[in-house]
Amino acid sequence: MIITAKGTAMKKIPEGRRFKPGQSGNPKGRPKKENTWKYILNTLLSFEDVTMPDGSKISRKRAIALRMVQEALKGRVDAANLIVKYTESPEPMKISAVDTEGSPLSGAIFMMKKETLESWNKRMQNKKDKSSQ
Repeated sequence: MIITAKGTAMKKIPEGRRFKPGQSGNPKGRPKKENTWKYILNTLLSFEDVTMPDGSKISRKRAIALRMVQEALKGRVDAANLIVKYTESPEPMKISAVDTEGSPLSGAIFMMKKETLESWNKRMQNKKDKSSQ
């Protein structure tokens, strides 16, 4: 054992087991997670096996996106909302409020749910009251 300057103990690594200069301790990197829903769905959606009317092939993901656009153009509001959700980034909501001493608080947050400034202030005040109890 070696005692460091901070007083913590460290094992002495045997001479032959130390990394050589320029050699990584994990050359292959972290193994990929191949059993997650995201990985499985992305794999299945990446296949280019959907045939278009002109004979060209497109990926399943692109085919689903085209179908969503077609449905939105037909007037399906749920399809249009889904397209907007995935293509538009939420606008930052500027907030100015004062704390209990009257000092200004300000910041910018991103919200998926629309909320008025008054309701946000009330919700934050309730959280603050609960945390101070």
